Amino acid sequence: HEQQQEQQPVAAPTVHGPMDRLHVRVIEAKDLRPVDTFGLSDPMVAVTHSGPFGRNEARSPAVRRTLNPTFIGASFAFNVAAGVSVDAALEEKMGGWGTIELTVIDEAPASADVSVAETVLGVVRLELGGLKPSANGGFGVQRWLKLEPAEGATWKAQGEIHVMAQILPGDSASTV
Repeated sequence: HEQQQEQQPVAAPTVHGPMDRLHVRVIEAKDLRPVDTFGLSDPMVAVTHSGPFGRNEARSPAVRRTLNPTFIGASFAFNVAAGVSVDAALEEKMGGWGTIELTVIDEAPASADVSVAETVLGVVRLELGGLKPSANGGFGVQRWLKLEPAEGATWKAQGEIHVMAQILPGDSASTV
């Protein structure tokens, strides 16, 4: 009879030397969906990086009573594998630099009757494989991204978020 081979979990790759850094800056959003009693929101952004070394999340401070927030101090950095972009075989094996998911959330729901799904104002994913070379030796992108409804949401998508993402060499002191 056939023996089934037990699948072993895939270990995260080991990196020797400096890691490159993914810098994400959430700049602003516009035309967000109102959820508060007075037709406003208290938006904040959860930034999740998923890549070959796992999943990490950070959150911006909330901006009170607005549908067009400017996020001050919403800059985050995550470790990514050094040199992944220049080695196509390694990039395919490791999944490249991964993805960023930006989830815009209303921090203060109007009532206890509001579900968690209803406090999510929108979600967008940015694949990091398409970053273009930048002047400082890294790779980056800056753009407005259209928000999509959260999984299970009963409302239409509304709003956009302005984001800058940049991969910088591990020995670089630059930030976005």
